[in-house]
Amino acid sequence: MNASVEMMEEELEEQAPPMSDSELVGKCMDEVHRGIGGTQHGSSSANEHIKISLDYYFGRRPGLSAAKALDPNASRFVSQDVMDGVEATVAEIMPTFTTDKIAFYEPDDERDEEQAEMETALANYLFFEEYDGYTLLQVALKDILLNRNCTVKAYWDERAHVEYETHEDVPEMALGMILQPTSEDQQVEVIEQIVTEMGDPTGAMEMQATPPEIMQ
Repeated sequence: MNASVEMMEEELEEQAPPMSDSELVGKCMDEVHRGIGGTQHGSSSANEHIKISLDYYFGRRPGLSAAKALDPNASRFVSQDVMDGVEATVAEIMPTFTTDKIAFYEPDDERDEEQAEMETALANYLFFEEYDGYTLLQVALKDILLNRNCTVKAYWDERAHVEYETHEDVPEMALGMILQPTSEDQQVEVIEQIVTEMGDPTGAMEMQATPPEIMQ
């Protein structure tokens, strides 16, 4: 048995010698270039190839309008076998990714088991409940089948929304109430203040409210 396995391995090595790291990277990049945003061999862009795939998926006759067709009276019907194949394949693959734990954390030791369980529950809750992970997986699988590759980008998007308010004739006792944040993570800062005597209508204070909005 071992002799047979060794002979098979030798035959495979003779037929297909192992690729170097640079060759493997080149092969991977070729596949990426054949998908969305890449450049195919023999064409200036992969966009035309992607457009044809979508045309077949939606049942549109690719690249031939009635004006360009050799026979304008010919049937315009396009079989939607591509859509049927893609949808059937996605339906078969989706159960693999829609388990209760699409991601899990392994504890380093016995003391870390409870923390790992909490992190696992949080990751799965955020993916499926907060970020509509089921739909995201469906879209990614369809992109792979139609366009040869897909990319799902996840990142933290931190933004600060700034609002300016101007208050006039503010009593000193009320100043503390105005400077209190009214929402979570809001910061209130006085950027300009003019102190006047009581009853002076020229007194004014301008504030900057900065509630950062953190989205993923």
